[in-house]
Amino acid sequence: MTESIARAIRAHRAQRGLTLAAAAKASGVSSAHLSRIENGERSPSIAVLLQLARAYGVPLGVLIGEEQDAADDEVSVRRASPPAPGPVTEIGYELLGSNAPRTLLQPIRVLLPAGSATRRRSHEGEEWVLVEHGRLDLEAGTATHTLRPGDSAHFSAELEHRLANRGTEPASLLLVSSVAHPAHHAPAPDAPR
Repeated sequence: MTESIARAIRAHRAQRGLTLAAAAKASGVSSAHLSRIENGERSPSIAVLLQLARAYGVPLGVLIGEEQDAADDEVSVRRASPPAPGPVTEIGYELLGSNAPRTLLQPIRVLLPAGSATRRRSHEGEEWVLVEHGRLDLEAGTATHTLRPGDSAHFSAELEHRLANRGTEPASLLLVSSVAHPAHHAPAPDAPR
């Protein structure tokens, strides 16, 4: 999945005629980090994908390989997709909501391999997570909350946060992130790594 995301991010930057430096400035993602993502060396976090989607003016799903929904669809239906065969070795994302332009809520299924963690990030909006399988640590601000299957958390995405799977099995969660439209807000700055 990292390769297809890398290609999509690189293609959308090129379509807009942006250099790495200009895309970094528009998205708030450092040019070095963006270069590693585009070269498939790093898997982008949800926060980074949201920042890039806002900067490029495309729905999040377009960056993770989904076809863009028709703008006039009143209802977006997503059919369940079977899990990929084989071991889980990288963070995976599955868009569960609409991929139409101007969508403010982004529901996503996130699959975290054993021992993995997302990068600490902060961005505009709110997030809600629900653990489906496994055990996750949600680090938000200065607190860490251990979440088990069925547990959920709702928080301001402006708190620096990350999810960590400290277990020995893959974990999956549902994440709903609110997205501020780029016409209304400037992109959030890249958080320190």
